[in-house]
Amino acid sequence: MHREKPELIFFHTGNEHKLDEASQVMSELQIKIRSLKDISSSISVVEPQGENCAQIAHSKIMQVLDSVEDELNGNWLMVEDSGLFIDALGGFPGVYSSYVHSTVGNEGIVKLLEESKDKSARYISSISFWDGERIHSVQGHCKGRISLESRGDSGFGYDPIFIPEAGDDRTFSEMTLLEKTALSHRTMALKMMVEKLNFPSM
Repeated sequence: MHREKPELIFFHTGNEHKLDEASQVMSELQIKIRSLKDISSSISVVEPQGENCAQIAHSKIMQVLDSVEDELNGNWLMVEDSGLFIDALGGFPGVYSSYVHSTVGNEGIVKLLEESKDKSARYISSISFWDGERIHSVQGHCKGRISLESRGDSGFGYDPIFIPEAGDDRTFSEMTLLEKTALSHRTMALKMMVEKLNFPSM
């Protein structure tokens, strides 16, 4: 028996690219994704520290729920924490991906890997979501490798230097939104959510 799917999920994120990707994926199920800012513009979340993306995502959704649960009107809520984990760097930048990108950028990551033969990496997306009754957590992965030159002008973050293993040697930034979402860690996490709650197949 399939669980009744929501018509709308509010996504707490300040990143319009993440919102676009999630909307693209969930549109296949006729589920709308909207920014939580559409109903609440005064959410205060202290950026949590954690050993992994799942811990951070769970901490974030607990904080957000404290602020907006009454305003959701029965709609679902989700938050995400994601990161780039590079094998030769012991998983760095990992949970610090956003801070590292804002400080040293893609150029700094490339410089750290110039002398390494191992360019393997993976994106991880951890999503925590509230279904009106309880919090669920899922995680998606996308394996790939780091390019020593930035390529492409779409996407965001580390996309210009990340080449997905399942792709065709292009970076995420060289792909269209539709091409990227077919492979991305965020899509894998959302598909895990659909599977976990026994929605109709995507």
